[in-house]
Amino acid sequence: MRTTLLRTTALVAASLIAGSAAAQQAATAPSDAGALPSWDVLMRGRVHTPTPTTAAITPADLKTRLYIFADDSMQGRLLATAGNVKGVEYIASEVKRMGLTPMGDNGTFFQAVNVVDRKFDAASKLVVGTTAFAPWTDYVLRDQGSAARTLNGVQAIFGGTWG
Repeated sequence: MRTTLLRTTALVAASLIAGSAAAQQAATAPSDAGALPSWDVLMRGRVHTPTPTTAAITPADLKTRLYIFADDSMQGRLLATAGNVKGVEYIASEVKRMGLTPMGDNGTFFQAVNVVDRKFDAASKLVVGTTAFAPWTDYVLRDQGSAARTLNGVQAIFGGTWG
């Protein structure tokens, strides 16, 4: 299924990179360069009280913007959904407020791109002889693109494990 969607990936990346750079400058270097990162950050509360943001991206501004974008009210970012549109509209409004110049289609912050949506059909089966294999347990699906490929006569190759 081909769907034309409005995407602002470059703008998101630019915003995150700029904010990340500002946050890194403010951070202090760890005392032990060889120490493993602390994973306690994953256990912290995921609630943030928003503060007013400004055009200048500060660590506090970036945190507020990221919490807004990641909030459940945005309904996720699945392509061709209301949540996707809501998320990119929020990002566009923020970069416009920051004073960035739109460089997308028709003077907007968006660019229409073709996206191919491929999904696994749960009714599909992979059977060799009398042995049935379960997806994600016995094998992992890999998109080969739109062109058909034959597997006749190929050798079995171990490509590692999943997970």
